[in-house]
Amino acid sequence: MKNRNRWLLCAILIAVIVLAGLYFYNEWRYAREAAMRLAEQEVEEPIEYEPPVEYEPEPEPEPEAERVPEPRVMRPEFAALREYYNNDDIIGRLIIPGTTVDYLVVQAEDNEFYLYRDIHGNASSAGWIFLDYDVDLTRDDQNTVIYGHNMNADIKFHSVRHFRNYDFFREHSIIKFNTIYEDTEWEVFAFYVAHISFPYTHINYANEEQWMYMLERFRQVSIHATDIVLTPEDRILTLSTCTNVDQDTRFVLQARLISYCTAIR
Repeated sequence: MKNRNRWLLCAILIAVIVLAGLYFYNEWRYAREAAMRLAEQEVEEPIEYEPPVEYEPEPEPEPEAERVPEPRVMRPEFAALREYYNNDDIIGRLIIPGTTVDYLVVQAEDNEFYLYRDIHGNASSAGWIFLDYDVDLTRDDQNTVIYGHNMNADIKFHSVRHFRNYDFFREHSIIKFNTIYEDTEWEVFAFYVAHISFPYTHINYANEEQWMYMLERFRQVSIHATDIVLTPEDRILTLSTCTNVDQDTRFVLQARLISYCTAIR
């Protein structure tokens, strides 16, 4: 009886040990699998290689191309006048309202041709009204110079002499010079008698300082004072005619540009 109980107790003990071993084995296996699953979940996905973006500085703006002004086109009325007079030297019309100055203006390759030739190119002691050969109507010259004889018959530039009178000077303050390209108006600011050595016929000056100096000189030598203020941006019109006193003096009338209307293209 005692042996039987002993074997039963051993069997129970062995069963307990086996069950305990199985339990701890299953727990270990479950823990190991759980740990492996967790490890797999924590692995980061591989990062694809992206090359660094190289810095590309903004391109410098291309320098603006020098603006080329549109070519000026001759107005039809002057083309017709050139054909009528058979003279391609016609470049405009000069008018001083209220005076006898109302002439077509020509321009030759020098300042001698129209001294004693009329608009047809025929010999004439009265010559014609002509633009200085160095003036270029396609650019904005500082000084536009026009010449004409002082004729006793009150033709050509004879009326310019009357600007010695202050009332006449004040009452005829606007000059119109309509060119083959545009209509312009000029306001008179100076009248004087000049020796031919005085540089009033210079067309353009090297810099603003020289230009302003000459503008002030023109105002200073004028026999009439005005309240007109001149600036370096001003363009002027100069009319020159002889005084009939001697060969070396000239009547000079000068006006500044106040308006222009370019022909429609």
